[in-house]
Amino acid sequence: MKRLYKYSIISQMVFAIGHIIYTPIAHASLNEPAVWFFSGALTLLLSGFLNYMNLVIPDRILYRVTALANFLLVLFTSVLAFVVPEPQCIALVFANILLLIFGLTGSAFSRPEVKRFSDFQ
Repeated sequence: MKRLYKYSIISQMVFAIGHIIYTPIAHASLNEPAVWFFSGALTLLLSGFLNYMNLVIPDRILYRVTALANFLLVLFTSVLAFVVPEPQCIALVFANILLLIFGLTGSAFSRPEVKRFSDFQ
């Protein structure tokens, strides 16, 4: 599960970087829609970093915050797929569902062989 979680984090980051690269192509000038479009990329990028921390750091609060963030991202991208029914939006919904599932089962906190952060203090 850890390997699948790592691959889903990588796919999240690829979506984010692709979104960042596509921003100046989709929006020729710096305006409000361009900034909102770019902020979606930052959301995906920060979600990827949060999930990476959840992968390597065994902490209960981090596990819960990451699970909540992934769940909210699944809800938001599901609504987005209904509003903007394009293939990349639908693919993002499935990628976020996998990220949620693998985050719950493949994180450092969910593996019993890993010591908890509180054990080191």
